[in-house]
Amino acid sequence: MYRDTEPVVDVARNFYGLTLIWPYLSATGVVFWFKNGICSNLRTLNDPTTRVTKKRFPTLGVLLGVLTFVVECSTIAGLVQIDGFPPWRELLVALIVFVALFGSLDFLLQIALPGMGLASIPRAALIVGIAYGFMRVIHVPFPFAFLSIAAVWALVQIGCASLWGRFLPFRWVTLLPAAVFAFRVFFFITPASPAPPAPPLHAEPAPGPSFLVVVLDTVRADHTSTYGYARATTPALDLLAVRGTRFERAYSTASWTMPAHGSLFTGLLPEQHGAHREHMALRHDIPTLADLLAVNGYETAAFSASPQVSAGTGLTRGFQHVEEFWPTFLLREILTGYRISLRLWPRDRDKGGAKLVARAIGWLEERDSSRPYFMFVNLFEAHAPYQAAPVQSRRAFVPTGSSLRRLENVGTLGFLAQMHGDPFPRRFDQLLTDLLDGAISAADSYLSQLIDAAGDDVVLIVLSDHGDLIGEHNLHGHGLELWEPLIRIPMVMAGPGIPSGAVVEKPVSIVDVMPTVLGMADLPANTLPGTDLRDVIAGDRAKDRVLYAQQFRTPAPIALGWERHHSRATIARLQARKTAAIVETWKRVIAENGTDLTFDLVADPAELHPIPTADGELPLQLPRPAAGRQSGHVLDPGTRAALRALGYIP
Repeated sequence: MYRDTEPVVDVARNFYGLTLIWPYLSATGVVFWFKNGICSNLRTLNDPTTRVTKKRFPTLGVLLGVLTFVVECSTIAGLVQIDGFPPWRELLVALIVFVALFGSLDFLLQIALPGMGLASIPRAALIVGIAYGFMRVIHVPFPFAFLSIAAVWALVQIGCASLWGRFLPFRWVTLLPAAVFAFRVFFFITPASPAPPAPPLHAEPAPGPSFLVVVLDTVRADHTSTYGYARATTPALDLLAVRGTRFERAYSTASWTMPAHGSLFTGLLPEQHGAHREHMALRHDIPTLADLLAVNGYETAAFSASPQVSAGTGLTRGFQHVEEFWPTFLLREILTGYRISLRLWPRDRDKGGAKLVARAIGWLEERDSSRPYFMFVNLFEAHAPYQAAPVQSRRAFVPTGSSLRRLENVGTLGFLAQMHGDPFPRRFDQLLTDLLDGAISAADSYLSQLIDAAGDDVVLIVLSDHGDLIGEHNLHGHGLELWEPLIRIPMVMAGPGIPSGAVVEKPVSIVDVMPTVLGMADLPANTLPGTDLRDVIAGDRAKDRVLYAQQFRTPAPIALGWERHHSRATIARLQARKTAAIVETWKRVIAENGTDLTFDLVADPAELHPIPTADGELPLQLPRPAAGRQSGHVLDPGTRAALRALGYIP
């Protein structure tokens, strides 16, 4: 992340430096701190003729726990760049959990098998195997890969410790790693990679109004009370719709965050702006909405809780002030030790919304009030895992008496269904829906604070970027299809010049936001394909306008293990490029695997009964990357690790 005033520390490089020295520390100095000295213990344990006749301190289990933590830190090196130092609390919790888990297993084995001669190597393998089974039982993702690496590493370290303890003096064993450790720490505490240059503040303030655009990430329209949902999931958005205008049929251009935000900020389709699965970043030669406003006298700021809306993808280009709030949340979801603690002891947490809103409100209070502003906010609360929400929101719609541990379990199963295509137990369908609705209400509660802070003189545009499937079409999550729950989004607009209580029935698109803001700022937008929403509200628009959504090729289903539960035909359909066209109440979807479906959205809103497509009706073509840009953009390590953790890339 970057800010306009504060430097940051590249924590990824710190992690890398620390993990390079940890093998020495874990195998030498640290182990001597145990009561009897690990080397003497290990020499005894490595002797296969030795039988365990008394309970020893679980040195081997503790060592395995430390090594497992170290291995995991090395695998996530490159994940985060945050101000200051790493989130020590999360790292400490993960370390304690691993040490307690492996140490306890070691101690229990000594109790359960007191007369068996278990050398350290088979005992370590047995401990790792039991730990792996435990993590599978409590549905912790990805335990096998890093546990396997940890086991191999542990055996190497055990051998090294035995040799060093036998042949090297104690002072050389401890002092040499300490010196190298200090060198690595000081060498790798360096500034982060420079952020893209922010546009300078224009000398003359713009005469137009201020704008606040809030994206409620992953909120599907039909689960908001604003659009008729039975539960009061979005009371703040309801009130805003009364103040302004609600667009009944608003569509995104994609079913996941990156291309949808690319369209929001450029007014273009994904194949034109480049931020899609086959390029993974915004094209550098396309001006963004923030670019144009900044050079015309606006102060621009972005506050994002999504790793996809970040400097790494180019989507924050043009903003003079940028803050990102996703690293700590994702670290909590990726650190296996921390996730185990959440499974066993669920507690209050969110996806960065509370801190984001506090910082955004602080920026509003501190900024130069003589100049109009354009503020963008992404609230990530409704994104999976749904249970990662404040407890009050998490419990908002679940049955009374449901334990937090049960909610954690169901939410984790839903997240695994999204990432890996795992079958989701149908008996938990309603509880997963309850968690989704609670996550949406959490986003709405943060939205309420932003609306109150902005006041009545600001043009507010609140929308989503895409929705989520929760079992429809036998799928969970988003990013692979173009069904209605995925691309039909809520959109509400309020502020000066916007009619109160109006409802627009005609279809509109996320690409319409940019020409609308530019028009209200009295800036030209003639070259953009979208429509000024004020013209739509007034009824002055082209009849039978066609809206488009696109999906590019993705290797994710195969790379993430979907083939274990889905047929080859299903995988091919999910991976294929697709285009959807919507005109009035008709929708057609084509894919490069030969799929061609047309739906009457009035008679068949669930899109279960496709009808024949007449020749020449709703003509469309498959999306194509821009000429000369077929090669993928190389993401920085932090953004890549974050997208991998959320299942967007293999």
